[in-house]
Amino acid sequence: MLQFLQNITNPAAYPWPGDIIELKHCDFTSFQLSHFQDAYFVPLVTSWSSLNVTYSAKEELVGQILEMYAMDQRWCDYYNMQYYERTAPTMIQPKNLRGQLAVVIVAYKDIQQLTELVDALYLPEHVYCIIHLDRHVTPQFQQQVQQLAETYAPYVHVLQFGTILYQTDTITRINLQILRWMTIEWELPYDFVVLLDGAAMPLVSATELLERLLERPKDTATAEHVSPYQQVWLGAMTHRGKTVQSDQTGFLKRRRVLLTSNNPPYHVRLPRAWAAHVEIPEFIEEAMQHKTHSGNVGIYSHHVIHKLLHSAKVMELLAYSKYSCCCCVEERNWIAALTMIGYQEQALQVPGSMFQLWGGETTCQGSMKNAVLERNESLCYRMEDPYFQTTSQQPHYVQGDELWDELVLARQRGYLFARKFSSDSVASVQLMNEIKEYLWDSD
Repeated sequence: MLQFLQNITNPAAYPWPGDIIELKHCDFTSFQLSHFQDAYFVPLVTSWSSLNVTYSAKEELVGQILEMYAMDQRWCDYYNMQYYERTAPTMIQPKNLRGQLAVVIVAYKDIQQLTELVDALYLPEHVYCIIHLDRHVTPQFQQQVQQLAETYAPYVHVLQFGTILYQTDTITRINLQILRWMTIEWELPYDFVVLLDGAAMPLVSATELLERLLERPKDTATAEHVSPYQQVWLGAMTHRGKTVQSDQTGFLKRRRVLLTSNNPPYHVRLPRAWAAHVEIPEFIEEAMQHKTHSGNVGIYSHHVIHKLLHSAKVMELLAYSKYSCCCCVEERNWIAALTMIGYQEQALQVPGSMFQLWGGETTCQGSMKNAVLERNESLCYRMEDPYFQTTSQQPHYVQGDELWDELVLARQRGYLFARKFSSDSVASVQLMNEIKEYLWDSD
């Protein structure tokens, strides 16, 4: 591997075969191998000897470490970050049509649930759907999703270009790629983009969803507006019942190096001591103070996405977060990014877009697991909605037999989606059918 590094004369132009490695915007003229070896190679020696990887995977690992090092040394111009080119999908673009939504769904299994979600959002000429498939999904699932796209053609388009590792924040990077293609390269005429995973389900019909998003906000004086609509649907959260309002940049130092071309994907967690010397830029520390629902299940206006994509500070923040701890950092980096472009207040508004619970176990022990929603009285769920925050700042729990009342309340308060649902659970499928029958268009 060291010989491979030494033979590279221009790393910035090397065509890395990895999923999302960006080097073309980095200046390696001051690169010194000795510094690179000391800072990054030594912690990986013991793990590397046990890996059974292809030569291309080794190249990918080198590329990712180089990117991390260049990012640490501040050699990268994030404003000029380049992306892979994609062919624009065929899309019907009717003129003078009020309201178009672009839906991006990250999916890797459960075709039945994914089909329910796509069908629930299907609104010809108003809703356009992009499904991202993990590179390592089974051939059967890939074929099923392609058949699903053909059923709803031309309103459903499938992309398969990257691997998702849930121990990292690769979902944000994949969504960022898709958003750039949609907004800048393809110039799709959407008003809002809805980011989801395949386990979600709307609490309103597709028609009502569009109407809700196009409603004029009650107070247009609290944020910058270029249109009369709300710009962000995200929503603040607590952490085990406590409000989060402190420096959250420690999550950016929990670093992992990825091997995404390997099957199964492999990742190496770097020791905490490795990042002890890393200084997070002050503008990131100032912005990264809050916790929300995952930004990868949020709703954003075209104007907000355009501002995010053209902000060098946002690109730098998301470059740091790519290799960081997921299941935590995407609840912090999106609100930080929105803070940088002036949308913190809207992004923290409760309710947000997604109703979600944690635990779903027989005891109320506060599991951090994303719960499958079931009307099962033996299950206990934890809520992180500040609406239920107690004076003692302890977690708020509900039993499964109270779940329907909570969903009704969530819809009344303005939540648009709920997760997670699974076709493997008969009770979860039944609950989803009840939502469609009794909650949709119920006002």
